[in-house]
Amino acid sequence: MKPLTKKQRYLSISVLAVLFILFAPVIVLYSLGYTLDKDFSIQKTGGIFIHSDVANTSVFVNKDFFKSNGIFVRNTLIQDLVPNKRYLVEVQKNGYQSWRKEIFVYPSIVSEGSVLMMPNEFDKREILKYIDKNKVATSTPLVKGQKPNNSEYISVAEVFASSTMNNLNKTVEISASSTASSTQKQKSDLELFFEKNSIDNYSKLKNLIVNGKEVSWLDKGDIQLYWIDEIDSIPFYYCGGEEERICETKITLDWNDEIKRFEYLPGRTDAWIVLTSHGIYAVEVDGRTDRNIQTIYKGENIDFRLTQTDNLIIKEGTSFFEINL
Repeated sequence: MKPLTKKQRYLSISVLAVLFILFAPVIVLYSLGYTLDKDFSIQKTGGIFIHSDVANTSVFVNKDFFKSNGIFVRNTLIQDLVPNKRYLVEVQKNGYQSWRKEIFVYPSIVSEGSVLMMPNEFDKREILKYIDKNKVATSTPLVKGQKPNNSEYISVAEVFASSTMNNLNKTVEISASSTASSTQKQKSDLELFFEKNSIDNYSKLKNLIVNGKEVSWLDKGDIQLYWIDEIDSIPFYYCGGEEERICETKITLDWNDEIKRFEYLPGRTDAWIVLTSHGIYAVEVDGRTDRNIQTIYKGENIDFRLTQTDNLIIKEGTSFFEINL
């Protein structure tokens, strides 16, 4: 191969210099998190961070495969997204109900989402009424007209009979710290919140739950959820909007049917277990776009309670079933 002539070398260097001048700023801006929009104006990119407690999932963005998550790394960071638009994020796994969420991306902000995925089917164990002569649980009485003699069944029946649908004391104890002063502050914050909202006897609210800095209850069949602390520390699912990111301190879950009971999904502060006349569902708190609603148990004339070990007990007629969530 013949060496380049002086003129050719000069021309090559000139072309490379021009390309460097043209593209170097673009590369630098891209590395700093900037992009060009369709009008060729420079703008800061955004991102999406997806929290997940489910292993071995597949993540899709706008229906295109993005990545697979394993056993240990379950969260997903999606970077360098053109801002001021929505992105459809979907998380899938065999044997599970899929999670889909449209998330708006803002310049210089990482928007968040939290995966809610329930199995397609749950294993359930019936809590039988009787104990036979061999101390084995059975659904068949030893004699006609026998009352239930299985202590587990009797205990569960008593829980359903005595429940008041008010979790105020339980959740305040969990959410407050161990010091007496912080417990008093928690109570004072609650009193100020209810006073501000002209609610005198708040302990009488139906299905009242105080969970850390959030308070919720049932009102006319809908869940009302409030953030009662400083706006600077508000969770992401209270914040939405498209022209600008706006955070509200109230979220309402307005179901087509009356909500009869709700609890927080064990281990989550952003998802509820919801009872309606048609079944029991896991529902995400995040209502910025359509909520993910996932079926746990379908049926009529049913009710539920959570055990201290966070198992779900379902009452269907006079029968009881246990589901491990």
